[in-house]
Formats: sequence, C-alpha cells, structure tokens
Amino acid sequence: REEASTMATLVHKAMEDMVPELHDYEERGIFSKMELKKIVSSREAFEYKMQRREKNMIDFQRYIEYELNINALLQKRKRRLDIEKTSKHDFAPIRRVSAIYERALRRFPQNLPLWYQYIGHLEHFKRYNSLRHVFPRALQMHPREPLLWARAAASEFSNNNDVSAARVLLQRGLRFNKESEILWVSLFTMEVRYIQKLVVRRRTLGIDTKDKESKDADAKMTEFLSGALPMAIHKNCMAIESLSSRLSVHESFLNAIPPPPALQTKFRDNFGPLRDIVIESIREKIGTLHAEAWGLLAQQAQRQGKIDALVKGAKQKAARRAGILRAIAVFEEGVIELPKGATWSIYAKFLYKIATERNDTNIAKKIVKVCERAKLEESLELETYLLWTDVLIRMGIVKRALETAIETTKAFSKSSKAWILLADIKSKYEQKTSFEKRYSELVSTLKEAVKVVPAKDSLILWIRLLSSISAYSTISGHEKDGIADLRRSYTKALRMFKGADRHRLQMLFLSFNVTNSGGALHVVKKTVMLILEGKKAGEPGIPLWLVIQCLEALAGASPSPEKLDIKKMVTMALEEYGDKKANIWLWYVRWSLTVGESAAEINRIFWRANKALEKSPEEKKQFLKAHQKWTSKR
Repeated sequence: REEASTMATLVHKAMEDMVPELHDYEERGIFSKMELKKIVSSREAFEYKMQRREKNMIDFQRYIEYELNINALLQKRKRRLDIEKTSKHDFAPIRRVSAIYERALRRFPQNLPLWYQYIGHLEHFKRYNSLRHVFPRALQMHPREPLLWARAAASEFSNNNDVSAARVLLQRGLRFNKESEILWVSLFTMEVRYIQKLVVRRRTLGIDTKDKESKDADAKMTEFLSGALPMAIHKNCMAIESLSSRLSVHESFLNAIPPPPALQTKFRDNFGPLRDIVIESIREKIGTLHAEAWGLLAQQAQRQGKIDALVKGAKQKAARRAGILRAIAVFEEGVIELPKGATWSIYAKFLYKIATERNDTNIAKKIVKVCERAKLEESLELETYLLWTDVLIRMGIVKRALETAIETTKAFSKSSKAWILLADIKSKYEQKTSFEKRYSELVSTLKEAVKVVPAKDSLILWIRLLSSISAYSTISGHEKDGIADLRRSYTKALRMFKGADRHRLQMLFLSFNVTNSGGALHVVKKTVMLILEGKKAGEPGIPLWLVIQCLEALAGASPSPEKLDIKKMVTMALEEYGDKKANIWLWYVRWSLTVGESAAEINRIFWRANKALEKSPEEKKQFLKAHQKWTSKR
C-alpha cells in the first residue's frame, strides 16, 4: 500500500508540472478542452507505467512516440492558426522526450541502440548543449564502440566548432580501439577539413597566393597548412599491419584529401605533399595485393587533367588528354606490379568508360591492344572478354568480334553471359548470311549452350532458345515445324527447373504456341495438356495464375471449345483453390456471363462460391463485391 501511495504521489507530481503547459495550449486555442483531457489521460497512463518496478523498454518507446506525435500536431496547429509568437511551452514535448530517454537509459544503460536513438533525437532538434553531456556518459558505458567516438567528435567539430575537443575525443577513442578504421579515418578527415577551412579563410583574406605565401606565413603555419598533422596520423595508421593492408583505409584517406587547384590558378596546392604520401603508400602497401588500388591511382592521376580542363580559356582537349595519358601510365605500372586478370580488367573498364563517354576511337583501339596483351598473359577474365567483344562490335569489326565471342565460350563455357553474347552476334550482326542460316546457327548455338551451362544459370538461355524458335516459325511460315521443335525444347527445359522458373517457362510456352498458331484450338488444347502434364489443374506445383492463363487461352481459342471442356478444367481447379481463392470463382462467373449461361446457372455458381469461401472472409468479400458489379450490369 505504501508503494502504491508513493507511485501515485510521483505520478500526481508529474501531472501537476504539466498544468502551465496545458493552460498555455488552451489559451492560445491550439488544443480544445476535450483534446487536453485525452492528453492528460494518456500521459497519466504512461507515467504509471514509468513508475512500475519491472519497467519495459516498449513502454518507454511508446511514450516517446506519443510525445513526438503531440509535438508534430502542435507545430501543425500553430502553422494553421498562423501563431508566430513562440512560447516556452512550445518546446515542452521535446524536453519531455529527452527526459523519457534519460529515464530509459538509467534503467537500460547497456542498451547501445537506445543511446544512438537519444543522440539522433538531440541532433535532429539541434540540442547541441545537451549532446555535450550525453556523449561522455554514452562513451563511459561503451568505450569499445568506435562509431560512438566518431559521432561525438563530429558533433564537437561540426556543431560546436571545437576542433580541440574533437581531436581529444578521437585520440581517446584510439586508445581503446587502436585498430579501428573509422576512428583513424575520422581523425585524418577532421584534420584535413580543419586545414581546408584555414586555407579558405586565408584565400578570402588574400594571403595564400603563390607570390605572397612566403611573406605572410611563418614556417610553422606553412608546415601545418601543408598537412603535417594528417601526415603524422597517416604514418601512425600505416604502422598497423591490419589497417595498412586494407584497401578501404587507403581509399578513405585519398578521398578525404581535396582535389588540387587548376594549374592556371594562382593558388598553391596545400595538400600536394600529403596526397603524394598517401599515393605512395597505396603503391607500397597494397599495390601487389589489390588490383583496385591501381584503379584508385589512375583516377587520381586523371583528376588533374579534368580540373585543368574546367578553367576558362584552358586548352580543354589537351588537358583531358594529359590526364588520360597519366592514368594509362599508372595502369601500365600496375600490370607489371600485379599482373592479374583483375588488374587488366580494371584497366580495360577504365578505358572503356572514357571511350564510350567521348566516342574516342583511339581509346577504343587502345582497349583492343590491352585485351590482346592480357590474353597473351593468360589473364583475361570473363568481363574483360565481354568488354573486348563489345568494343570490336562498336568499331565495326564484326568478324573479329565473332572470333572473340567464340573464344569466350571456350574459355568460360559455363557462363550464360558468354553464350548470350555469341548468340547476339550471330543473330544481329551477320547480315551477309541468309535468314535461315542465321536462325540455324543461332538455335544451334543456344542448344549447345544449354548442354554445358549449369541448370541454375541456364534459364535465360532456355528462354532465348524458345523465343528464337517461336519467332522463326512465325516469320518463316513454318508454324508446324516450329511448334514441334518448340515442344521438344520445352519438354527438355521443363525437366531442369522447379518453382517460379518452371512456371515462367510454362507461361512462355503457352504464349508462344497461342501466338504462332493464331489461337488454333487443337494447338492450344495440346499445349494446355502438356503444361498440366496429365495432372489435375489444381494440384500443388501449378499456381492459380497459370491455371487461369490456361483457361483464358482455351476459352479464346478458335474454333470455340466445348463448354464441357472448360467446366472440367474449372472443376479440377476448384478442388484445389475453391475454398481459399476468389479469383477462380470470379473467372468462372465472368466466363459464364460471356458465353450466355442462364441466370439459374449463374446463381448456382454464386451460392457454391459463397459457401466454399466461408473460411476465407477477405476472399469472400472480394468475390461478393466483384460479383455484384458484374451481375448488376447484366
């Protein structure tokens, strides 16, 4: 009883503290008396839950969500009522949310996601002073969480403009998490951004130009602005083997450094020495480990040319060309240091991107040479082969492209991409041969492909094969032979697939045969029977949507099928789906209306469906709604 009395006292005190806030809302007409009563009732219920001995996280979360909704409604009402004057009570819901978070964290201090939610709340509402008190407590509870240290430092640097505090936080974080990539990168990036701010300020004041810099800056400032501190951070990080061998670390360091100024401008490149150190470390540390490292270095080499080309009056073409040549020189070094297929592939892709963007035939020729060299080194990957073939086609060298595509299928016989490319070349680009010969070679290629490519990767090949057979029979007028070939190929394909892939093939087979035969009844009937494979239409393994497609095809055939044939199929489908799916009943009713069945027959179908769907109320509701719409039109 004493405990209950204490709980009631605490709740009553919390509710009393809300009175001025609620009076203010009422006086300004933001909330009505009825709404305020509901707010009081809801808050009181939440407060009692907060005072329970066994507290649940979900109760705190719901209270927070409720107060955030109150705040959103408060702001919306103020805008609608055009209330411009701000009252101290307008921030009460946000303060209450913060207080709820505090109470929750006292009960669940080890809950890291809860700390992140609280920090996110404070950041969203720009309560930066509160953040300065929350971060130390969070870090005290979770010192081994690198992201928490990084966010605390970012808040000090960005929100409070306190680089010293941010630096101290990151340094302390590294004492607990020496091998944390995010902390090393954050410290490096922060120091670079700080230098960048100082450089921009000096440029604005006109004291950072090439001719004035030596006069206006002392030696220490010059050293600092040249990146002495980031260099030290980079050096210490590279001394840790687990980090120095990681590509993402080097990439993050390189991306953190601002691009160099154009050569035509009067500003010096403050980060040049730092950039050179990072680039050199990429060569030394990971140049023989990661092929992607050479892609990074090449992009960096090309960067200066792109920047120079943007300056007004610059010789843009020459500047871009110089950047590309520097990048090529880097790749040439890369294929010597790391002569792997991945290096050649990145090299070729880099050139391919330039060639397609600028339509540069000289670069296209360079790609061909690079691919030929990679082939001699026996370091040609599938993607490089495909790229090589594409370049040859774009250059109009179709014969060589065909030879390369054939080589690709030999080197990567189990790749569906290689066979599809070969099929494309044979069907699209060999225009000198006759249509029948092209078709014959295309089908022969695809039939060979489906024999060697693993079943799990061959669906696209089977679809292409069935499509090609169907298209040929339609264009050439050999419908009979085409349907027979299509049926044989389809039967083989069906044995290899299950589930959704099998159903997709069945649907394509139905579509092709209906199109090729012009909807001939005997063809459609055989096709439907083959899809159902002699089983009942509603048996597991054949989805309802496919059964309905078969019914649609059969009902639309020419000449019209016997009603009895349709009803037999519908009856088999109803045995499986009649008690749980409205769609089959709706199709049955629609078809019956279309063929002119009597009102008595329509009513009989309606009562059967109504009874069958009793255990599926949503499906029954859908059926009744559609049935009423159709029968009213009748």
